[in-house]
Amino acid sequence: MEENTYSGIKIMSVDEIRDLENEDSNENSNDVEDAESSLNENPRIDNNDITISPVDNDDSDDDDSDVSQLSNDIKNADSNNISDKLKERYTALAKELYDEGLIDEFNEEDFEGTLDDLKNLFSKKIDKITDEKMNSYINSFSGAKRRFLEIGDAFDDDALAYQVAQDIEFFNQITEEHLDKNEKVQTRIYSQYLRSLGKSPEEIEEDIIEAKELGKLSAKAKRVFPQLKEAAEQFVEQSREQKAKAIEDNKKMQEEAFNSMLSTIDNKEIMLDGISFTKRHKDKLKEIMTTPIVKHSSGRLLNDIGAKQMKNPQEFEVLLNYYNMLGLFNTDKEGNFKPDISAIKKAAKSKAVKDLDRIIEEDSDLSLNNSNNKGNINADSESIINFLKKAKKKQ
Repeated sequence: MEENTYSGIKIMSVDEIRDLENEDSNENSNDVEDAESSLNENPRIDNNDITISPVDNDDSDDDDSDVSQLSNDIKNADSNNISDKLKERYTALAKELYDEGLIDEFNEEDFEGTLDDLKNLFSKKIDKITDEKMNSYINSFSGAKRRFLEIGDAFDDDALAYQVAQDIEFFNQITEEHLDKNEKVQTRIYSQYLRSLGKSPEEIEEDIIEAKELGKLSAKAKRVFPQLKEAAEQFVEQSREQKAKAIEDNKKMQEEAFNSMLSTIDNKEIMLDGISFTKRHKDKLKEIMTTPIVKHSSGRLLNDIGAKQMKNPQEFEVLLNYYNMLGLFNTDKEGNFKPDISAIKKAAKSKAVKDLDRIIEEDSDLSLNNSNNKGNINADSESIINFLKKAKKKQ
């Protein structure tokens, strides 16, 4: 006989399941009541048997310090892990770029593994490529043109730079034979030397004639030639240094002017009479003045007012002069700006008076046409009355 797999299993109805759940609930309730009863039977603790000790604040501080230190250690550990991963990544990338010839130098011991280090390696490569292209371009020329391209950056005046380039190229071509036998070369060298001393054309001509008559022109040219050649090279270096200093001085002057402008804003108590000038206003004004919003075709960055001037320069000039005519750019004897807005106030007051006259006239007409409705006041009249009441309270 086959064994019944489901023998002993009873299929319960919904009502039977509910009865079983109620029995479990009652048993749990009885367990809770027994626990509460047991607690109530325990003897009460007498307060006299309890000793309360003061809390050791030092231990508490130590605990807080330990927690804070642990938190910092975790943060530092995470930061160090991230830093180490970035270092490995940048180092591996730099090494690969070096192997591919995309950068010219890489020393893993000196490489700190930062993004700035990687940028510096790229910058050196770019600078080298730029210099090579520039040198190739310069070498494609010859004579004074080539020399001009080499020294042109030292001068603001291209004509002067080209003249100096011609002199240097001329000096480089002079040989001992020229100084011995070529009278034209001798004359040019000695004349240029005399010119450097500040002599007039007439004086130079007299000295040249005298040297020729005495047979000393060649000797004089040989004596001054090294000085002229060295002076030309030194003149280039001096001009380069002076130009660099002028650029640095101009940059410093611009920074000082910029800082002075910001200080002027900070030190201003008021800009226009009767209008508050708070720190929020000052910060907003500085932000508008110092934030570039557009780039000019010349490469200059322009702020909001500069962009508007560039967009419509003629109307900007007209508007500026109109505001000056109104008194917004008035100055005192020391040159300090003292904006006068009385003309604007007068215009506003005149308009308000005209509006008041119009409303009174309208009210008069309304009163004549509506004599039976004396309490009727239109909206404009009510607004004017409220305005006059407020003005009276402020007096």
